[in-house]
This record gives sequence, C-alpha cells and structure tokens, in this order.
Amino acid sequence: MFEHDFLALFPEIFLI
Repeated sequence: MFEHDFLALFPEIFLI
C-alpha cells in the first residue's frame, strides 16, 4: 500500500 502510493507519486523516477 505504501509502496503503491510512492510509485504513484514518483513514476518518472522508475521510468528513467
């Protein structure tokens, strides 16, 4: 749940 929100807030970081 926490990770899901984190990914939603910073999707660009994981895309790069």
